[in-house]
Amino acid sequence: MKIELEDEQVEVQALFQEQGSVLGGTKTGTCLGFEIQLMLETSESIDEVQSLIKNAHRMCFTEDALTHSIPVKIRNFYNGAELDLV
Repeated sequence: MKIELEDEQVEVQALFQEQGSVLGGTKTGTCLGFEIQLMLETSESIDEVQSLIKNAHRMCFTEDALTHSIPVKIRNFYNGAELDLV
């Protein structure tokens, strides 16, 4: 889109929680969520800005991955051989 912006900022906050003991083998880490703030300064119309923001959210691969359940495949290797963590 051809929109003239005077200033743009994106602020992302991630909320994490850790508990347990690394030495005791009980350590866990949990992601509690994310907050995304998109701030634009422009003289363009509100309709143009709304369209731009909607497209930006729709096109963001990271936002899509975080807001939808997607498969994650994890593979671990040790000295070139795949390691099964049973």
